[in-house]
Amino acid sequence: MKRALILVALLAFAQFALAGGILTNTNQSAQFVRTLSRNASTDLDATYFNPAGLTQVEDGFHISISNQYITQEKKIENDFAMLNNSEFIGDVKAPLFPDFYAVYKKDKMAFSFGFGPNAGGGSAEYKNGLPGFEMLASMIVPTLQVSLAMIDLGIEAATGQNPGFSNVTGYDMDMYLNGSSVYYGFQANAAYQLNDMISVAVGGRYISAVNTYEGHLKDVTITAPAAYGGAQAPGDYLRLIASQVEAMDPATAMLLSGTAAVLDEETGDKELDAKQTASGITPIFCVNLALTEALNIGIKYEMETPLELVNETTKDVMEMFPDGEKYQANIPAILSTGISYDLTEAFNAAFSFTYYFDKETDNEGWKDEETGESLIESNTYEIGVGLQYAISEQLAVSAGYQLTAISVADEYQSEMEHELSANTVGGGIRYKLNESIDLDLGALYAMYSEASVEIPQMYTETYNRSSLAIVAGLGYHF
Repeated sequence: MKRALILVALLAFAQFALAGGILTNTNQSAQFVRTLSRNASTDLDATYFNPAGLTQVEDGFHISISNQYITQEKKIENDFAMLNNSEFIGDVKAPLFPDFYAVYKKDKMAFSFGFGPNAGGGSAEYKNGLPGFEMLASMIVPTLQVSLAMIDLGIEAATGQNPGFSNVTGYDMDMYLNGSSVYYGFQANAAYQLNDMISVAVGGRYISAVNTYEGHLKDVTITAPAAYGGAQAPGDYLRLIASQVEAMDPATAMLLSGTAAVLDEETGDKELDAKQTASGITPIFCVNLALTEALNIGIKYEMETPLELVNETTKDVMEMFPDGEKYQANIPAILSTGISYDLTEAFNAAFSFTYYFDKETDNEGWKDEETGESLIESNTYEIGVGLQYAISEQLAVSAGYQLTAISVADEYQSEMEHELSANTVGGGIRYKLNESIDLDLGALYAMYSEASVEIPQMYTETYNRSSLAIVAGLGYHF
C-alpha cells in the first residue's frame, strides 16, 4: 500500500492543467485560452501547436509573450463514518504561467523557439490534509473504546464500580500537505516550405521537471474523560490507565505500557520535505497543408519523452519519498491534428483533435503495482472547436469549446491523484494596437466530471474540481 501511495504521489500536484492529457499542459498561449482550438495555427503560438505552419507568417522577426493566472479547487469527499471531516479542499494556484515564443521567417524557412510550463506550473495546498492520513488517526478511537471496555468490565466485576476508561469520544490532529510542480519546456524548431501547399518542420523540446512536497502530521490527540485529563496523546492516556491498574493487575498495566509505546511511534509527529528532479528530450515532427487561401491543416507528432524522477529528500518520516530512489515517469507521445477554415473574410472556424498515447507510456505511476498492467483504460483525447470574428481591422472576438475525455481504472483514482474528464469553455478578444503590436485577452472555465471510488463496507470517496484561467498576451512584429 505504501508503495502505491509513493507512485501516485509523484504526480499529485503536477496535474491541474486546464487542457491536456494526464501529464501535459496544452493551454500554451493567450490565443488558445480564448479559442480552445490551435492545432492548425499559423500565428506565433504555432511554435508549440503547429511548427510547420510558421512558414505562413510574414518575413521578419516576431516575438510573443503571455501569462495566465490560474486557480483550481480540488474537492474530495469521503463518507468514512469516523472522520471528523467529510470534505477536503485543495487550493491550486499558478499566478505565473508564462509562455514565450520567438520566430524568424525568411523566404521558405522559419526558425522558432518556445518556452512554457509543459506540465504543472503551480502549487496545491491541502490545509486540512487528506482523508487517507486522517483515517489512520480516526480508527484509534474505536480501537481504544473496544479494548478499554474489557478493562472497565473487569474492574467493575472486581470492585462494583466502572472507571469509564473506555469513554474516549473523539480525536484531533494537525495535518497539512503542500506540493508544487513545474515541467519547463524549452523548444526549438526549423520549418521549410516545400511548395505552395506543403511545409514540414522538425524540432525538439527539452523538459526540466521539479516537484516539491512539504507536509506534516502532528499533535495527534484523543478526547479522554475529563476525570483523566481530557485531550491528550493516546500513548499518554494508556500510561495513565496503566498507573491506575498496576496495583490490581500488573500484567494488564505492562500490556498497556507496551501498547502506549507503539502508539507513540504511530501517532508521533511526522514531517515531509522532499524534491524530485528529472530531465528529458521530446522529438517533434510536423506537416502543414495550406490547401487553399481559406483552408489550412496542421499535423504534429511528439514522441514519448523519457523522464526518470529522482528523490532528493531531507525529511521523510512519512516514508513516502526515500532519498535517492528513482521512478520512471515518461510523458506520453502525442498526435495532434487541426483544421482552420475562413468561412468569410472576417469569420474563421477552427477544429482540433489531440490524442495522447497514455496506455503505451512507460510510467510507473500508471501501472498496477502487482501485475504491471496499465491502469489507463483508454487513451486520452481532446476535441476543440473555436470561432473568431473580426469586427474591424483592429478588433476580433472569439469563443471556443473543448472536450477532454479521460478513462482510467478505479484502482488508479486516489485522493492524491485522480483524473477527470472535462468540458471547457473560453472566450476573449484580439486588439491590434498598431501595425507592430497585437494584444490578446481571454479567459476559460473548466468543468470536470465527478468520479467516485467505493471501498466495500468502508467508505465511498468522490472527486471533483473546477478551474479558471485569465490570460493576457502581446505579440510584436519587427
